Amino acid sequence: MAQPFIPKDLLDEPPSDAWTYVPNLGQNYDLAGHYRSDVLFSSVGTLPAIFLMKQNRIGIVVPELDPIDPSNSRINRVDLEFVETHNETSPALAEPTGHQYNFYETYTPHGITGVQGGKRVVYKDVYPDIDVHMYSNRWGP
Repeated sequence: MAQPFIPKDLLDEPPSDAWTYVPNLGQNYDLAGHYRSDVLFSSVGTLPAIFLMKQNRIGIVVPELDPIDPSNSRINRVDLEFVETHNETSPALAEPTGHQYNFYETYTPHGITGVQGGKRVVYKDVYPDIDVHMYSNRWGP
């Protein structure tokens, strides 16, 4: 696939190498332990966490930590959906970083290894001639 057109950031700032996006190769589970096959890409190290999903959706997850009683902490999620589009586009990783990530977590104890990261994920032609770019700069996603 040809690399998409990469527009300049509002402040002419490049995307961050530190906060990247990775394809879901089996490492994305919800809090109940169910594999999330609808998640195609997720952010690494960003707050809020970003999940780029099927059906033209983007999930944004922010933890709300209770400093007095951590058992009262919770997770807040907001989903964004591109509406009135006749084109379900599949996002693609752009601007590979060359970094690889390994995930050894509760639901992947044997590991998901060698996952390639990228600086940007692009939903191409969400609307005619309009692409949606997800990336992080030094301020976050």
